[in-house]
Amino acid sequence: MIYYPYKSDKPNKKFFIITSSGKKVYFGQAGYEDYTTIHKDPKRKELYIKRHSKMGENWERSGIDTAGFWSRWLLWNLPTLQASYNDIKKRFL
Repeated sequence: MIYYPYKSDKPNKKFFIITSSGKKVYFGQAGYEDYTTIHKDPKRKELYIKRHSKMGENWERSGIDTAGFWSRWLLWNLPTLQASYNDIKKRFL
């Protein structure tokens, strides 16, 4: 299965992926900054990871069909979306 993030068709979300079962999984709150946007602040990234690590999100390969996985690895991983997506492909796909 090839996963690819698409621009969201919902105004309150940034992106979606399509799972192997054909379900759309939306992620990224529209209007909010993330690590790939203008600030690229390592401290904010660290705080996001710390905060969300306590929420039971599955950031392992088995969580690839979840919004938490894609928020963590696409929006809060590396400074650009392309670099983060390439890292996801290398690690998980």
